[in-house]
Amino acid sequence: MWNLETDQRQMVLWASNAPPLSRTQAGHTVCAMYTGCIDCSGFLLAGGTDMRLRFWDFDRPTASYVALPAANDVLTPNSLAYELVTDSLQN
Repeated sequence: MWNLETDQRQMVLWASNAPPLSRTQAGHTVCAMYTGCIDCSGFLLAGGTDMRLRFWDFDRPTASYVALPAANDVLTPNSLAYELVTDSLQN
């Protein structure tokens, strides 16, 4: 997420086992995004070429989850986890 006033990155939502912001993630891209707010808490729905729809909770990134798994996913309870990566670069 970018702060338009400071022109700085504030947050990265990362759904991969690869290190955050690395280029080792191959093949998948985000095709659609929808942002909204529920009880003053921001969220993002993102769908990509991996055929999954992800729900990202901006206030509690660890509460983010795959809302709709891909047709060939083998699901196990609590098999996915997300983390918040903050960028503390200051000018």
